Amino acid sequence: MMKIGDLVTANYDEQRGIQCVGLVLETRKERVRESNSIHLRYEAKVMWSSEHSPIGWWLTDHLKVISESR
Repeated sequence: MMKIGDLVTANYDEQRGIQCVGLVLETRKERVRESNSIHLRYEAKVMWSSEHSPIGWWLTDHLKVISESR
């Protein structure tokens, strides 16, 4: 499970050869209804280490933890 303080990269960025590290600021889980079922969606709010330090919510399965917080 991803947690606050973890350092992450985006899977899609890695596939394209882009190296940008982000810091997990917050995590949440939401119940999502699809068709006739309900499942949980896990998300992380990430601040990226680029020029303007953008912040946004990402599905955790689209991220890879490269260093866990203690």
